[in-house]
Amino acid sequence: MKYIFVITLLCAHVVVAQQKSGLSSDELLQMALKETRENRDYEKAIALCRKGLELSPDYIDIRLLLGRLYTRSGKPGKAEKQFAYVLDKDPGHIPALKGLASVYTGQKEYTKAVVLYDKLLHQDPGNQAYLFKKSGLLEAEGDYKAAAELSKQLMDTYKDSVKYRQVYIYQRLLQAKKTEKEGRWPDAFKTYRKVYEVSPEDTVALKGLVSGYYREEQYDTVLKYAEEALNVYPENAWFLRQKTGALEKLGHYREAIASAKQYDTLYPEEQRYGEYTGKLRRKASKNRLGVIHLQSFFDNGTRTSNITSLQYMRYFPEGTTLTGRLNYANRQSGDGFQAELESYFIHNKKYYSYILAGWSDSKVFPKWRLGYSLYRNFNKGWEGELGMRYLRSEGINTYSGTWSVGKYFGNNWLNLRGYMIKDADKWHQAYILTGRHYLNEKKDHLALILGAGTSPDDRNRNFQYNAFGSFISQSAGVGYQKTLGDLATISLYAVWNHRKIGDSRYLNQYDVYISLFRNF
Repeated sequence: MKYIFVITLLCAHVVVAQQKSGLSSDELLQMALKETRENRDYEKAIALCRKGLELSPDYIDIRLLLGRLYTRSGKPGKAEKQFAYVLDKDPGHIPALKGLASVYTGQKEYTKAVVLYDKLLHQDPGNQAYLFKKSGLLEAEGDYKAAAELSKQLMDTYKDSVKYRQVYIYQRLLQAKKTEKEGRWPDAFKTYRKVYEVSPEDTVALKGLVSGYYREEQYDTVLKYAEEALNVYPENAWFLRQKTGALEKLGHYREAIASAKQYDTLYPEEQRYGEYTGKLRRKASKNRLGVIHLQSFFDNGTRTSNITSLQYMRYFPEGTTLTGRLNYANRQSGDGFQAELESYFIHNKKYYSYILAGWSDSKVFPKWRLGYSLYRNFNKGWEGELGMRYLRSEGINTYSGTWSVGKYFGNNWLNLRGYMIKDADKWHQAYILTGRHYLNEKKDHLALILGAGTSPDDRNRNFQYNAFGSFISQSAGVGYQKTLGDLATISLYAVWNHRKIGDSRYLNQYDVYISLFRNF
């Protein structure tokens, strides 16, 4: 009897409520729908739905509409409660799952929304809309790989859909950029290639492949994709530059010049790239021929003397050079010839060697002149050297140890070199400080040279070193080197040498160097 009484009271309450409003819950639902569709008065529609729930708390359609209205009104917490109520009654209710997923999406709680779409897909695994929506949620969450895999499934199923193809490409590119930032280059390349397979003309994928392989110094692969890009975009400046740079790195200078010329024709206003073409021409040359002339003047009545050299240099791969030089000296005590071989041998990116050998049967040159130095490149433009020199002249052996420290900073280079010289049981020292300021992309330079002591590497002492090696001396010089066109170089140096040759006797020597070289 007790339960019958309670049920009777509830029914009476419903009847009273209906009498007060004069409307049924169905009528209230229809009115709320009308306000939503026609007038977009969401607050009034919400009020009608709430009245309907007072009449019928378990009316699912009203709760779903109320949840959607709360979502549109920017009240996600209240919307969530409505959809959760329905799902508590029916965990697989499709509109409630979609409604709650929309709430989580609006709150950027993408993981929760993905869980709900997994439930929807469990009921309808191939649903196109569900798959696309889940893909978008995964993309928003940053899981680009999983998002793209779903997009690919849609793209493969709906082959005529441009939309799915574009979304797939976009998500793969996002994935590639993410792996780039994380430094996972192999994964980035793999992802870019997936885009390239679907869309060979995609410039973002092509640029990603070209720039990535360039960074990894895989220049053959750079060329492959740069060429593919230029087949589609033949006048693209960026791909032309990358192709030219890769050809240069591979040592294919002739092909690099042809590519650079194409760039020059298309973009004549870019003077800097025209200068780069000249640099390639110089690199493409394997030979260098030139003449060096040194004229020396003295203030003690000695007539002028000179050394003239004919020089040939051969360039080899990786930067190694071999130079042959024939020197002719004419001075007051006589004249004669000297033959020299010189090489800079590149071991690797960090180490290279300098080797020198000279011989003469004339008294105006040392009989033997030998030298060796090992250079080491360090970070931030630093370079160090350790080496030795040997001279045999007039029956006297001169041994020297040498060292140097150099540093590049900006367009400047500074080098300090020292010698410890043993000459007929006597020890001498010499120091040379050299500075250069580079001009025009480091083609030309200005130089300043300061010295103390007489070094065995001085060309102005390449004859009769033993007569001057022990003198207390200072020197100062300036120089200028200029590139003529692309393949010729001229330089002019002037050096003042001041030597103490006795208790109160001094000698001033003035040297003028001029050289002209031509690459071919």
